[in-house]
Parts: sequence; structure tokens; C-alpha cells
Amino acid sequence: VSTQSTGGENIRCVKWVPLGNNVLDKASYCVTVGQGSNKNVILWECDTDNIALLDKKPIESNGTSLAFLNSKTFVTGSDDAVNKELKVWAISESRISSSSTLKTSNQNTTHISSTEKAVASVGEQGFLQVHLPSQSRPVYSAKTEMCLNSSSFYLTHSVLVGSSAGQVHCFDTRQGTSPSSTLSSELVSILSIAVHTTQPFIIANSRSDGSLLIWDMRNNKFPLATFAGHASAIWEVQFEKEKSDNLYTSSEDGQLLMWNGAALSGVGGVAGRGR
Repeated sequence: VSTQSTGGENIRCVKWVPLGNNVLDKASYCVTVGQGSNKNVILWECDTDNIALLDKKPIESNGTSLAFLNSKTFVTGSDDAVNKELKVWAISESRISSSSTLKTSNQNTTHISSTEKAVASVGEQGFLQVHLPSQSRPVYSAKTEMCLNSSSFYLTHSVLVGSSAGQVHCFDTRQGTSPSSTLSSELVSILSIAVHTTQPFIIANSRSDGSLLIWDMRNNKFPLATFAGHASAIWEVQFEKEKSDNLYTSSEDGQLLMWNGAALSGVGGVAGRGR
């Protein structure tokens, strides 16, 4: 295991730099965003033998989320109660720089998701906002009554958001500000949402009680399956891009689990889990 100290910084989020950056094409790279008294956005070079810090920039408020638009551009969110903005960052020649800001409406950001063209942000005050990097103000905004903890783009024009009340709302950004559909379960906070990489009607969401739910958006009255593999909150769930039948969950209980097996074909579900 390779390790590298951040000087006591509490790392809140880590994301791999996507493939395609001609400058960073000889190794693997990741970006972290931190919290606490010593907080930075840091670019790392990673391989099997070493982790090297390439560049870091201080941030004024605690980082809460991080998402890449492409291999050279990423966005960070924070708990900044004054400025209420997202920061857009650029990567060039192993260096990072802040290039612009995107204003959010009256909320601290809890999560960011992205496509190549847009960014969705959600926050404690219940707003969903969609941003274009070229515009400082949101191009779409909707309000819910609960704190929103997670988000994910869904199909072409929709965004899924997870609430502290145990609901996943689907907003079609072409059809007003009310949810086009809602997935409801117990009143347990939704912490992360993932969309299947080859079957986008299949989604997974993780919850604060350590449970994992699988849904079919075509028939979403009840979840397809519910699993309880963790003893504490599951902070993130992700489908593997290369092998879409594999699902990964990371939890407050200190475990990273791989759920594997059935092909999730329609009603396939997840057959088992490994570590």
C-alpha cells in the first residue's frame, strides 16, 4: 500500500482524473478536496509504488463534493455560508488553478454530479440547481422541502436527487420544477445514487442505516431488492464502468464492498457481495 500525508488535512472527497488529458497520460491521477483548519484542493500522481503531491491550492471553506466535466476541468462545492458558490478548476501541465465560479441560490452544497456539459448541485436548503460552466447563474432550479444529500444525472434531461426523508426525486429539466417521479421507501436518509452504466433504468441508492436499494425506474412503486451489508451509513455507491454488473459501496463502518453476480438485466438484482 502506498501512502502520502496531507499534513493533517481531513480529505472529504477523492475523484480520479478521467482519461483523455494529453498532459497527464503516463500515470494515474486523482484530485482530493479537504475540510478542517488545513483545507486544500490537491492534484496527486498515483502508481503502484508511489503517491506524489503535484500541486495544491487552498480553499476558504470546507470542501463537500467534487465532480469532473472532462479530463482538464472539475468543479468543487463547499459549505460556504456566505458566498454560496461552486468553483470551477482547470488542470494544465500538472498544475491546478481556479478559473471561474458558479453561483448557487441560498444553500450550502452537499453534493455535485456532472456530465461533460453540465453540473448539478444539491444542498441543505433543498435546492436542485443545474449549471453550465459558461454561465455564472443556474440554468435550472427546483426546490424540495428536505435537505438533499445526493444527485445523479439520469438519461438526457433529468436529474435524480436523494433526500434526508428517504425519497429519490426525478426532475425533468424540460418540464417545470415539480418531480416527474418519486421513489419512496422508509424515512432513512439517502446518501448516494448511482445509475447503471449500460441499463440506465436500473438505479441504486445507499442510505444512512447501511442499506442498499436497487430500483427499476420503469416500475418504481417498490425497490427490486434491498441489501444490508454494512453496519453503518453508506456514503457512496458506484457501478463499475468496465463491468457494469459490479457495484461498489463505501461505508462509515470502514468497509469497501463489491457486490457482484447477477447481470441486473431488468429484474436481475445483485446476487452477492465480496470484499
